[in-house]
Amino acid sequence: MHSVINQIEKTIKSWKRGRFIFPKDFEYLGNQDSVRKALQRLTISGLLYRVASGVYYYPKIDKKWGMGVLLPGYEEIANAVAKREKIRIIPIGAYSLNKLGLSTQVPANVVFLTDGISRKIAMGKGKGIRFIHTTDMKWFAYKSDIMLLCVSSMRELGEKNITEEQLALIIEYVQKVPNNLFQDDIKLAPAWVRKMLML
Repeated sequence: MHSVINQIEKTIKSWKRGRFIFPKDFEYLGNQDSVRKALQRLTISGLLYRVASGVYYYPKIDKKWGMGVLLPGYEEIANAVAKREKIRIIPIGAYSLNKLGLSTQVPANVVFLTDGISRKIAMGKGKGIRFIHTTDMKWFAYKSDIMLLCVSSMRELGEKNITEEQLALIIEYVQKVPNNLFQDDIKLAPAWVRKMLML
């Protein structure tokens, strides 16, 4: 067991800080139970930070401002899991509104659509990341991330509930999208969204 811990610790310390770590990263060591226990011990020792079940983080350290350990945000964690599982994800719901500044509400559960399986990554105290499977591949066809966020936010608000102030902010974002990308992406949006954004 100590040999496994020492090997994993040595490997992690050779990596750049800010990396997400999964038990499968060390499957070449054989016994996955030993690997999981080793990661748990390295978390207790302070080398790693456990962000969710089976997801660890080799934290960055802020030396310039003395803030200490810098933990990752929900989207960083979600993107790391998506990359590891080779799936695509798209922010939706209250989180997409928050990203665009259309809402000051920070959701306890950040939700993403995915072409992978539906699952929840528990973060403790009722917080977490949810992946919801979708078969609507249009979501993954957008070429502009801004257009995707704008359309997602508008769908979350609903046609009848978008205020003039919110629409003005969305249009401000959309106007920054290169015209060729806008022309491709607007075709993917619902008819009522196209009508609002093409005025």
